[in-house]
Amino acid sequence: MANTVLIDADILAFQVATAAEQPTQFGEDIWVLWADGKEAIRSVDDGIQAILTMTGASDYVLCLTGKNNFRYRVSDTYKSNRAGKRKPMILSYLREYMLDKLDAVQYDNLEGDDVIGILATGEYKDNHIIYSADKDLKTVAGKHFEDGFEITIEPHEALRYFYSQVLTGDTTDGYKGCPKVGPVKAAKILDADFSWKAVVNAYEKEGLTEDDAIIQARQAYILHDKDFGAGKVILWNPPLEGE
Repeated sequence: MANTVLIDADILAFQVATAAEQPTQFGEDIWVLWADGKEAIRSVDDGIQAILTMTGASDYVLCLTGKNNFRYRVSDTYKSNRAGKRKPMILSYLREYMLDKLDAVQYDNLEGDDVIGILATGEYKDNHIIYSADKDLKTVAGKHFEDGFEITIEPHEALRYFYSQVLTGDTTDGYKGCPKVGPVKAAKILDADFSWKAVVNAYEKEGLTEDDAIIQARQAYILHDKDFGAGKVILWNPPLEGE
């Protein structure tokens, strides 16, 4: 069993902040939302302890999204569908608690998923288990906690899931993938030819180019340790021929 669990703290903070909101009616027509910050902090602490118990880990790292996001420079549609949506009122309060009191890890320009990917393939490569409900993290090889069990995602499985994401897109994150390709068709494409070339061929059949596929891939790709250094992101590039 891995000693350190890498926790998707974005999800934990959002879930706790959402659950903390209580609607209260004053008179006939006035409603307000309020939240007990101290109780929410206890819920965060309890959530972390529950994760440690479930995974059997003895230590944890909270991974949070930083300011800005390099993917916004890759495509102006990335997560544009979330613009204007209200966030839970004490979300920032809980994030600050995680950073100030629980030593959460956060890097400018990176999402929490990227922080997990970097740590899982770098500092904690041989001593981690990933705890997240975000399916994008299946593109990172290593140990994961899923549906109550520890599973291992091998490198070829992670790569296949990544190629599948490039083909199908992710409406939640605002990138479309290849037109007319859903999960079933993506599986057929990769069953016939598990390669980047096959991904590109699917795009070209729809009148698009490899550059279009690369833009989608750079939004889907979760950074690894080798892709980030000195505060700079190395954008994903296709494998060289023969790799």
